[in-house]
Amino acid sequence: SLWIPFFQVSNFILQSTDRFISYSGLSSDGIEIIFPISPMLLLGMYDAKTYSTLFADKSFMQADIELVEYFNRAQIIHCQRCVFSCSDDFAFAEQICTENPEFRTFIPYIEVL
Repeated sequence: SLWIPFFQVSNFILQSTDRFISYSGLSSDGIEIIFPISPMLLLGMYDAKTYSTLFADKSFMQADIELVEYFNRAQIIHCQRCVFSCSDDFAFAEQICTENPEFRTFIPYIEVL
């Protein structure tokens, strides 16, 4: 069967929320915190209120290729510097960056005046 690894990126932990929900921190409604801990394992923590119908508390699930690509895409979009992989195949990352050239330029979340 076809297998692709989880990417790891330079900022390691991804905090993601729905674009219509507040980005006010770890207690934000809809927060997802994903942390690839190996090419085959990813630790995901989700807002229990928002994701209660999708995930059971303290459960394991096996990711299919579409889910691995979803998380890899999220890692690439929010990456600040480098993408790492146990594979030498970065075609997926290159495709995302080619289709979205704005992802190649890091824009800091905090502006210093």
